[in-house]
Formats: sequence, C-alpha cells, structure tokens
Amino acid sequence: MESYNDDIELVYRVLHNADAKAFGTLMERYLLKVYMSVGRMIENKEECKDVVQQAFIQAYKKIDTWHGECFGGWITSIARNIALHHLRDKERACEVSFKENIDVLDDVYDDEHEQYLQQLEDAIKLLSTNDQQIIIWHYYEKYSLKEIAQKIGESENNVKVRIHRIRKSLKQKINYE
Repeated sequence: MESYNDDIELVYRVLHNADAKAFGTLMERYLLKVYMSVGRMIENKEECKDVVQQAFIQAYKKIDTWHGECFGGWITSIARNIALHHLRDKERACEVSFKENIDVLDDVYDDEHEQYLQQLEDAIKLLSTNDQQIIIWHYYEKYSLKEIAQKIGESENNVKVRIHRIRKSLKQKINYE
C-alpha cells in the first residue's frame, strides 16, 4: 500500500510541479515490469527497448489521464498497446515485402509460373502464423536452421522436420499438373 501511496505522490508532483525526478522514480520503479511484459510480445531486444521508451514517453505526456489505479498496471497497459501497434505495423510491412518479392519474380517468369506463385502465396496464407513465420525466415530472410531454432526455442532437427512438413503441406495445397 505504501508503494501505491508513493505512486500517487509522485504522479501529483509530476502533474503539479512538472517534477522530472518524480517521473524518473516512477520509471525506475516500473521499468523492469514493463520491459518484461513487452519482452514477452517482442523478441528483438532493440525493438523491445524502443517500445518501452515510447510507453514511458506516452505515459509522461498523458499522465493527466491516470485515474488513480495501479500505476504499474496503467503503464504496462500503455506499453502493451504500443507493442501491439508495433507488431501490426511490422506484420503489414512484412506482407508488403512479401508481395514485393512476388512482384519482382512476376517480371521474370511467364504466366504459368505467375499462376504457380499465386497458388503458393495463397497456400502460405493458409498456414498457421508460426509456420508462415518459419517459411519467411528460412526462404525469404535466409535464416539458418540454427537461427530459427533459437528464435522458436526448438532443436535444429525439429526445425528441419517442421520445414519438411510445411513444404509437404504446401505441395498438397498447390494444384500440381
């Protein structure tokens, strides 16, 4: 309860005295909690740090919207929202990049191959999000099996088997003639 009362006092000092040290104290108090929460959503450490920094900046700018609830919960919810927005933007960029790669290939290959690429793109969209990510890492971003294994917390052999199964699934989904 003392921490909660301290938070109220610190927020009051920020609001009424523009006390940067008081906000710094709040940051120190909740930085690890916010970082851990965002880190569960965003694996890349630099992106995670950026999101956490954005969250504290947003909290400082919007501190007058805090209604006395748990400050840690409030700042964490801000951080989660920013992280979700970041992930959505990143997913859109990935879709655009994927489409650009397909567009480049379209210029090189004939109509028959273009039809095959469309079938492949459609088949990839039917995969689970995790399988799509593995395909993108392996074939488009050229990650090694070891790098993918580290990212998803599985052995290299498991990744190899998953890629084999994904490819087999894609072949079944594509209309071969």
